[in-house]
Amino acid sequence: MAQWFGGRAVPMTGIAGVAVAPEARARAVGRALIRETLQELHKEGVALSALYPSTLPFYRASGYELAGSRFHRKAFWYGGPVSPLLLLLKEQPRSLKLMDQWMLRLVHLESAFSERGYPAGVEAELHLALEDPILPENAGNWILEVSGSRGRVRPGGKGELRLDVGALAALYSGYLSPDQLAAAGRLEGSEPSKAAAARMFAGTPPWLADFF
Repeated sequence: MAQWFGGRAVPMTGIAGVAVAPEARARAVGRALIRETLQELHKEGVALSALYPSTLPFYRASGYELAGSRFHRKAFWYGGPVSPLLLLLKEQPRSLKLMDQWMLRLVHLESAFSERGYPAGVEAELHLALEDPILPENAGNWILEVSGSRGRVRPGGKGELRLDVGALAALYSGYLSPDQLAAAGRLEGSEPSKAAAARMFAGTPPWLADFF
């Protein structure tokens, strides 16, 4: 399974059907289940994990964040079972309904950044300071270099853009901009670093047609 970011397919593992037996609830079993799953996926080099949440706080605590939407569209017309007039209409009354919002988590940082595509013409370097309490391999300072629509990340740097792994997921997918995350108190950094991040992750609003 994969999701497309920046014109490239990034390997992703979908999470669904998470459940805890009634007698085991209120014992942090669910969080332990997600934590162990993420650690296993990281060992396998899986770049991303995505899901449709039953509740936001539970998955946010594990580093997931809203990353895009799923829509349902309807077109209405009046006529019989077979209506050739439909082919002649230039416009139709339409409605748009937001069905679900999906969440994303970066699991293996190096894979996530190297597999993703980036906007043409962007040549930039971004110094990240990342918090990830579940996967310490992702935490710390990183340098993301983007050139020729490809990205490469390596440890080190000045940590000029500070955020947690959930906020990074929303930035990575293009769901939220650096300024929007900063306004929500999820990101801190200099104006040049925020501008560089905005260029790197610019693109069309993320959406997902599949449900799982």
